[in-house]
Amino acid sequence: MDKILVTGGAGFIGAELSRGIASGNPKNEVIILDNLSASNRGKSFNLTNLPHNVETVRADLVSDQHTLERAVQECSMVFHLAANVSVEVGSFDTSVDLRNNLIATYNLLEAMRKSDNCKRIVFTSSSTVYGEPSIIPTPESYGPLQPISMYGSSKLACESFVSGYCGSFSLSSIILRLANVIGPQSSHGVIYDFMQRLQYSPQELTVRGNGKQQKSYLYIDDCIEALKTAGQVLERKEPGATEVYNVGSTDWIRVTDIAAIVTRSLGLQDTKLLFTEGQEGRGWAGDVREMLLDCKKFAADGWRPGLNSHEAVIETVSKLCQISA
Repeated sequence: MDKILVTGGAGFIGAELSRGIASGNPKNEVIILDNLSASNRGKSFNLTNLPHNVETVRADLVSDQHTLERAVQECSMVFHLAANVSVEVGSFDTSVDLRNNLIATYNLLEAMRKSDNCKRIVFTSSSTVYGEPSIIPTPESYGPLQPISMYGSSKLACESFVSGYCGSFSLSSIILRLANVIGPQSSHGVIYDFMQRLQYSPQELTVRGNGKQQKSYLYIDDCIEALKTAGQVLERKEPGATEVYNVGSTDWIRVTDIAAIVTRSLGLQDTKLLFTEGQEGRGWAGDVREMLLDCKKFAADGWRPGLNSHEAVIETVSKLCQISA
């Protein structure tokens, strides 16, 4: 029996991954490590109806090193998803990404360094590490990497720490640079925000930025398959190895098109869009205006998305409408 640690396992992606690993192979045992902070909406719901072979441990990667080291010692592999969930928050609180991304990752890697058994890590990074690249679709080989947000900067620093620990202490890793992951249980992001605003004011919808931002969106089921594929690839890697993969859909979609899908799905016909403009068309400081990842490298190793961005948005909105009905 393999024990697999999922940090941030009570979050949107982490809970679905834990279910997928545990239900996919009854011989696997999953340990969820999460601080279960009240500020993160939906965590209690995410942890309902978990398979019997999933254990939840409440601990903070920053402040509870003893519990972290004990959990790591029990496991053979880590899926490291624990992180700040909002890109924007770093624009007004610069300590959040330092604490929840970089220091948390450092503490985890230190626990793995000390462990006798746990030497493999799948790390969920972000497309924000590219900043605003001049090559689109953007391949993993693009550089120099110049993130424009504290979130992207901290994720890039985490990637460097992961790579450094692998080279210095014979760990092995897969780094996944994720596009925007969406699904009906997500409690943040443009779709969630639009639907929340329209419930209170169906006559008008405020769109942050100029609405022309266009990005790739990845449906949650495809994200989980990518993580599971990464775990399989990692099992074949030699100690010291680090591999980086982009994970996203094959197209992108404009914010105004997302607004149109949401309003149409809610049966609204005359909703007026109000644009905040500012920030050179960005929704906030650090918002990347265009993002589309080149994912051919991961496709060659066995992963492809089932839905494109438009389909992922439509599927998410449809299920959210069913939930709220």
